[in-house]
Amino acid sequence: MQENKIAIHIGLHKTGTSFLQEQVFSNIDSYQLIRGWHSLREIIKNNKDSSFLISDEGISGDFLHGNYQNTFHKNIVLIKKLFGDPKIIVGFRKQEDFILSLYKQYLQQGGFIDFEEFFSFNSEKLIKSDEILFENRIKNIEEMFSEVFIYTQESLIERQNEFLNTISRFLNLDNPIYISNRDRKRKINASIKTKLQVNTLKKLNKINHILSSIPFIPSLYSKFFKKIGFTPRNLCQNYFGGLGKSVYSLSPIVKLAINDYYKEDWDYVQSKISY
Repeated sequence: MQENKIAIHIGLHKTGTSFLQEQVFSNIDSYQLIRGWHSLREIIKNNKDSSFLISDEGISGDFLHGNYQNTFHKNIVLIKKLFGDPKIIVGFRKQEDFILSLYKQYLQQGGFIDFEEFFSFNSEKLIKSDEILFENRIKNIEEMFSEVFIYTQESLIERQNEFLNTISRFLNLDNPIYISNRDRKRKINASIKTKLQVNTLKKLNKINHILSSIPFIPSLYSKFFKKIGFTPRNLCQNYFGGLGKSVYSLSPIVKLAINDYYKEDWDYVQSKISY
């Protein structure tokens, strides 16, 4: 029997991972898709003739706890020990949009601090500027693995056919991966976008933080509220999505500073795209 092949999609966060998992990787018959929440038992149960494609953006690190960059490198070393030399798929996103998207994800996970406290070039903020440098991540991956596929969120959107054709060859598929036009347009894992959504979510999360210090008061993110779909996150994503037309974005000064700081790093990422 032919030895099973292993491909691992390691993130990063907010680089089209949900789209890839639900619309691309799930359509590959010759690979068994294993997502982040699947256990080792799931892998053993599905260990048939198909190869494995493991997709888990959590491998790229936990951006809210610990050192984001160092956690990534530790996880890469662990992958090497466990799987040897699998095919590696990794995505990046321009820092201006990446940092903003991380901030929105932080709010959706219950955070409540302002963006200025979340990120700046001051090392004492929650997200440190040097942890969002990508060149070292790429070099680390290419040093440890012989087959690496690199994409960006931007190129995934703008050059989707090239992406699909190239990753199909990378995975040694007999035919290119096909996605219908309807599925290409379908929105997956919608985020908060407007100022109203962002500001309301911050306020509700702050209230929840205060309430959590009071005995016998349930969290607004408790199992009960999650079950009925009425957490602050659900409320802002699902009920406030059509309210307020003003999009939440970074100030022009912050955008300029971020793009200037990361220019060389982002140029390097673009030079490494696999298609």
